[in-house]
Amino acid sequence: MTLMAASKPVRRELYDQIAAISLEANKIPVAEALKRIENCLAAGEYLLASNACERLAATAPDNPRIVQLWSLSLARSGAAHRANVMLEKLVAGGHADEESLGLLARSYKDLWQQTGARARLLQARDTYLKAYALTHGAWSGINAATLALVSGETEQSKQLATAVLATLAPLMDEFAAENGRPTDAPGNPAYGYWDYATIGEAALILERHDLVGWAYSRAIRLSEGQLGNRASSLRNAELVLSVHGGARQMVAEYFPSPHLVVFSGHMFDMPDRQPPRFPREAEAAVYQRILAALTKWQVQIGFSAAAGGADILFLEAMKELGGETNIVLPHPPEMFFATSVGASQGADGLQRFERVLSDARQVTVLSDSIGDEVSYYFGGVVMAGLAKLRATQVCGKLRGLTVWDLAAGGVGGTGGTVSDWLRRDIPVDRISPMLGEDDLLALTLAQSFDAAETLLKTSPQKIIAMLFADAVGFSKLSEAQIPAFVERFLGGVRAVMNRQAHAPLTVNTWGDGLYFTFDSVIHANDFSLDLSELVNATRWQDYGLPPDLNLRVALHAGPAFAILDPVTQKPGFTGTHVSRAARIEPVTPPGSVYCSEAHAALVAQENNDAFHCEFVGNMPYAKNYGVFPTYSLTRRRVR
Repeated sequence: MTLMAASKPVRRELYDQIAAISLEANKIPVAEALKRIENCLAAGEYLLASNACERLAATAPDNPRIVQLWSLSLARSGAAHRANVMLEKLVAGGHADEESLGLLARSYKDLWQQTGARARLLQARDTYLKAYALTHGAWSGINAATLALVSGETEQSKQLATAVLATLAPLMDEFAAENGRPTDAPGNPAYGYWDYATIGEAALILERHDLVGWAYSRAIRLSEGQLGNRASSLRNAELVLSVHGGARQMVAEYFPSPHLVVFSGHMFDMPDRQPPRFPREAEAAVYQRILAALTKWQVQIGFSAAAGGADILFLEAMKELGGETNIVLPHPPEMFFATSVGASQGADGLQRFERVLSDARQVTVLSDSIGDEVSYYFGGVVMAGLAKLRATQVCGKLRGLTVWDLAAGGVGGTGGTVSDWLRRDIPVDRISPMLGEDDLLALTLAQSFDAAETLLKTSPQKIIAMLFADAVGFSKLSEAQIPAFVERFLGGVRAVMNRQAHAPLTVNTWGDGLYFTFDSVIHANDFSLDLSELVNATRWQDYGLPPDLNLRVALHAGPAFAILDPVTQKPGFTGTHVSRAARIEPVTPPGSVYCSEAHAALVAQENNDAFHCEFVGNMPYAKNYGVFPTYSLTRRRVR
């Protein structure tokens, strides 16, 4: 079975099923809704599953299985802390069963992997052991065995792994009957993917490599459409291989990383374009070249815009191959169609545009209005960042593909986008948009041009990171407390500023509010987390202020206009992205730092391991601004 074939059955059907939960949760039997969510988790659609659980929980708040699946979807999407809070509450409320304890242990394991804190590792191991002691189930036992190995308890690990194999005795008899040789036999119908994958993991611990190959070959044949389950198995196998890696090549053979492609390409030429760049008569040939490249690489997940021309051809090719598509637009679809599809795509342009949007797993709209060239360049940066986030979720490998004539062109066009990807170490292959040039060409950094530097020097818009913050409890201060607030609270903000290696671009305050801008999401992260930590750690009552005085901090990144404020005569930034940043702050919990999906994508683009962006849900922003994916920002700490 090829990986490409494995992704075909799960796409549109899953989305329609989950959409039904979102629209009619109270009309769908809970058991049926839970089954749909389980299918979503197996396929690696974690955010989709999380949103469905949230809606379902409103109709059945006392159902522990909803909490279990909700926490698992959060954990697999990287939201370990939120999952941990939910599960600790569930267990404390009396649901200390194997499933709940095992999921709680998994959240501790994720927190260990995010922070490096050994205490979390031991907490995860011991909680898995508690779960295993209840029923001696294979899944809690194998996780306890793996973490025992990683924590240095080798003999305990081997004993647990041996006991797990005994639990799956019928499958071990099957292995013995086949003399350990992988075959095409369908396997025992009473068992499924996780049973064979568990045997493979136990065999890795015991270094029984013949059993590893037999078990994982069976598991893969049962994993059609299960990108999420495969990714989970691979992560567990990597933990074992970190201690002894003798079967690393075998594991890589059975769990190859899924391939993701981020795509950019030219629009079709207008009839009067001279010289031609992408003539309509080359459409069929270019489509076949795109299809051939995706087939060769066995691509399962794609990210693209949806401009008329190469973008739509790419999205249509992904659909033909049964792959997942994700679309990033610089402005709303109706505006994007008018600017980037209608005139060039031809008579069937609207129908094809609407179809690719309908088929997409996710359509991300970065702004409410049409911007300049910077907005298109920004779209390419965010697109690649979102692709990196998705690759992390499914343990995938990311590469780029472009239909490009190799001319520099505008910085907001294909050349600028591809150049940015190359400088961020994303390998990119190029397809010619002309007839008679059908070779796939691997691009080099030398073929890029410095679009970003040129853009930021010449455009009235700059791509910046924006911080809005609000002092929680300020409105309840007495008149006598205001001087202490100014001296201690705002003075503390100034002290944090003074410690930064990189100063903000602009600074503005109004009573209890802060608005800062930065030239980098990393600089914004450092400042916002330093500030939040200071406020959370200070005993405000020592200064005559309320002990619960706190701070909400929100971050967003995007293009904004650099201005000289006519009133204050100070430099500043304004625009629709500033408005979006301001709408996140009121929904941020006190003491936390939240950020937009665009900001999280740019953090992923920086390849900076110092920060972790954890999905917290699709949140309604203030003043009916809309509902958007939102993340909390924390530091990764090693203790």
